[in-house]
Amino acid sequence: MENNRWRLFWAAKIVIIVIMLVIGLIWVINIKQVWQSINKQEAGSNQEEWQNFRTEMDRSLDQIKNNLDRIVASTTTPAVLENDNSKQEAASEILKETLEKIDLSQSPLGPKFSTSSCPAWINCMPTMDSPPRNCYVRPGCEDITQIAY
Repeated sequence: MENNRWRLFWAAKIVIIVIMLVIGLIWVINIKQVWQSINKQEAGSNQEEWQNFRTEMDRSLDQIKNNLDRIVASTTTPAVLENDNSKQEAASEILKETLEKIDLSQSPLGPKFSTSSCPAWINCMPTMDSPPRNCYVRPGCEDITQIAY
């Protein structure tokens, strides 16, 4: 009886190991086919995506080229094309006109910007009864203004 039990135990172990090996072998064979089919699908879709990208890029570049040609044709005048000196004069005139139109008073780099308008500290301490406070440090005040928590 004891001997039969021992044989049955080893037979069950061997059967389980064989079943595990068969399942593992089937899984390995199947995974190879899955990888091959995935690679084939990706290769086809990547080629198609690349072709779509190329056509869109070519179309965009053609539009850019046409727009640049149109802009150059509308802005160039015969007086500017006469010599290099007139090109420089025209460019400097355009630069002066542009700088006159720009309002530097609103820019942090403008002449009216000063650090005296920066607060020394901002109270960001949360409270129970009120909504959260605005803890925004203005540009240019980062090194001056400190935040108190």
